[in-house]
Amino acid sequence: MNREKYTERKQWRQSRSKRFLLLLLLLPFAHIAFSFNAHPTQALQNILVYTDSIVVDSFQLIHTFPERGVYFTVDKLQQVYLLTEDNTIIKYTSDKAEAFRYNNNTRGPVGYIDATDPFNVLLFYPDFQSIASLDRTMNERAFLLLYNSNIINASAIALARDNNIWVYDQATFNLSKINAAGEVLLSSDNLSAQLDQAPIITQMVARSNYVFLLSKEQGVFIFDNFGQFYQLLPFEGFDQMQVIDQTILLHKQGQSIIYHMERLKETSVPLPPTSIDATTTYWHSGRFYSLMNNGQLLIYSR
Repeated sequence: MNREKYTERKQWRQSRSKRFLLLLLLLPFAHIAFSFNAHPTQALQNILVYTDSIVVDSFQLIHTFPERGVYFTVDKLQQVYLLTEDNTIIKYTSDKAEAFRYNNNTRGPVGYIDATDPFNVLLFYPDFQSIASLDRTMNERAFLLLYNSNIINASAIALARDNNIWVYDQATFNLSKINAAGEVLLSSDNLSAQLDQAPIITQMVARSNYVFLLSKEQGVFIFDNFGQFYQLLPFEGFDQMQVIDQTILLHKQGQSIIYHMERLKETSVPLPPTSIDATTTYWHSGRFYSLMNNGQLLIYSR
């Protein structure tokens, strides 16, 4: 009897030793597994789109800008560029204090602001078919007429990762990359020959190795860094696009969605009840920026 108890106790100790050894082997990976589940992507962790328990009431209004505007964007330093009705661009610091102003009414209204690089902010003037470049103090450092690049009807521009400029020509359905002197470095094939319907592009964003072109009628066209057409994501009806990491945020009045390119997953993004009619939105570092119909620019935290 004692011999049987001794054998059972020996087997139990061996089993416990194996479990302990297995725990030691797996322990270094426990933090990695937890981090992956808790933070699927660092830049988007505060949007909480990967869980089913999103609470809209978690939005808290933290700031209302004094000036009213018609358009805005935010750079990587959380500096805000607000375009007013009189075509003035007001730059606010990350502390929401006014820093600089820029105005030039000789070229028509500003159609788009690309603040990807705070030291090289691009302004697109569609009526004058031109691009101005501003430094960090909002002084003009360069000016480019797109006609000199044989671009007839540009509808969207974006700063390339190599500090050149992507331009989409709505007349020729081409995506081109030009340098600061206006020289064409590369150009895509005519999209009308590759698609059943030639796209009408209203916004463009260049991130990492891809260029994203938004068409309200067809969705998001994706090109590689060589100007080669890669893919069409058929998200129709959206007016605005933002790209963060491997995700695309799309917005129209009353609705925002996020599409994760690696997961191939689409998720609705909640909006604060007071921002349902927002015309332009932007996510940055846990803050939600919302431009209302009345021109008020609000910031929410989560």
